[in-house]
Amino acid sequence: MPDTILYDKKDHIVTITLNRPEALNSINRKLRAELSEAINEIDSDKDTYVGVITGNGRAFCAGRDLKERAQDNADGVQAEAGHSMTKESPYLWPSTYKPLVAAVNGYTRSIRRSTTRNIRDKMESTSAFWNYTP
Repeated sequence: MPDTILYDKKDHIVTITLNRPEALNSINRKLRAELSEAINEIDSDKDTYVGVITGNGRAFCAGRDLKERAQDNADGVQAEAGHSMTKESPYLWPSTYKPLVAAVNGYTRSIRRSTTRNIRDKMESTSAFWNYTP
């Protein structure tokens, strides 16, 4: 059972909630893997028509988990593009043919909005705050 995301299906809509509020929903290896699995599940489920991704707490997503990266550095692990992307896709998670909607709540940090790049539609709450590097 995933613990870095919440997966809720009602009727034909799946809501995925990034569930690391203590880390502002920053993306670590576990969240990335669980989110990828959830997106693949949406894509393969004939009874799901659309997916919505949102964040738990005061942030949608703070970008990469810098504490995990700092630990990697301390352990002598060199970051490589393959750690964040797949051979099939230059994105953080798999593409899907079904629409994904980002329900952006609170703070989000990303380089060129890469955390939502392959998401078709983005809706922002009044508390949404984008901090990104062009």
